[in-house]
Order: sequence, then C-alpha cells, then structure tokens
Amino acid sequence: CVIHTAGPYLDQDPIPLELAIESQRCKAYVDVSDPLPFLEKSLLLDLEAKASNTTALLAAGAFPGMSNVLAVEAASKLKGPVNDIRFNYFTAGLGGSGVLNLYITNLGFGEPMVQYEEGKLRFFKELSGLLLGRVD
Repeated sequence: CVIHTAGPYLDQDPIPLELAIESQRCKAYVDVSDPLPFLEKSLLLDLEAKASNTTALLAAGAFPGMSNVLAVEAASKLKGPVNDIRFNYFTAGLGGSGVLNLYITNLGFGEPMVQYEEGKLRFFKELSGLLLGRVD
C-alpha cells in the first residue's frame, strides 16, 4: 500500500504510482494530488494499474479529504455513537511547516477553477482565486 501525501504535485510525474504498479505487490495507492497535469499523467496508467491489480484513488484531498476519512475511521473505533465530528484547519504550529502549507495552498490562486462535467473539462475564472487578489 502507498499513501502519497508528499506534495506539492505541481510539475511532478506520478512516480510513486508508477512504482506501486511496477512492484506487482502494492494493491492500493492513494494520493491527495490536485493539479490537473499530474492527474492526467496518473490516469494514463489505468491499463497498467488494472494489469497489476492495483487500485488507485487519486485526488483524495488532504483537508478536507483524508482528514475526513481518518476522522470517520477513528470514530468507528470509539465505544458508542459519534454524533458530531468538527474540523478546524490551521497552518501554524505544524512543526514549522505553516509557511510552506500557505505557499502550497496559494499555488493555485489565480488559476481558473476547473470541473469535469459529463467528461468535459470546464474552466470557471469567476470562481477562481482571482477574486482573492494576487498572491506573491
């Protein structure tokens, strides 16, 4: 199993996914990527993943995403029902990585928001980070 959370994924190749597939032993791969070029390269590995019986979950998200999955997993281990799970996301106090997390988050600002609808890629400038101003 490979859980790839070591972004940023911008301008990178899906080498961890390639290695997971090539190993013939890894049956599950998860990443929290979001740049479209990285995802498109990953999707090109579909036939190889199927041939090696590797299930790949791409763009699972970090926050929200994997944090939600982990919270539900933790809640399932508790005795009794869990009625509410609340999340707060902070970028400070993360072992000194607060500034890096802000940088990674802001890499996408200014890019048009994208959406796939019925297999067609659409861009929405009006919903992009442009509304937030320029991030240097």
